[in-house]
Amino acid sequence: MQTVKSGDTVRIMYEMKLENGTTIDSSQISGPKTIIVGEGETFRPIAEALIGMAVGESKTVDVPSSEAYGPRDEGRVFQFPRGRAPKGFDAQVGKTLEMHRADGQKVSVTVLAKSEESYTMDGNHPLAGKNLVFDIALIEILPGV
Repeated sequence: MQTVKSGDTVRIMYEMKLENGTTIDSSQISGPKTIIVGEGETFRPIAEALIGMAVGESKTVDVPSSEAYGPRDEGRVFQFPRGRAPKGFDAQVGKTLEMHRADGQKVSVTVLAKSEESYTMDGNHPLAGKNLVFDIALIEILPGV
């Protein structure tokens, strides 16, 4: 029976959840995911769990925040003065939008609050600081890809 080794290209079905069981993403919605094991295309604990699996096998993998989207960094929460916003800009609390840093790179931010003077923006990934749980099922080891 063939099992997964580092460097293999595989297709998996998955469900990504928070520790409380809330589903965040699922291949039932987005379709199977194809990855090269050990090439940094998925979180390290998932790649390690795949090694040695055979087609048809399933596992539950815990991914700590340090191995997922990293710790939450309060230094990435900032005030954006309304006077610097484009004319007509009025982002709603909870909305995620794209901004440009001073160096021109794009960054996604979430609006946490707004006042007459400014918006409070969060530049952390929405899952930063959260431990994740993945249910994975190996559906195919692709030959010679």
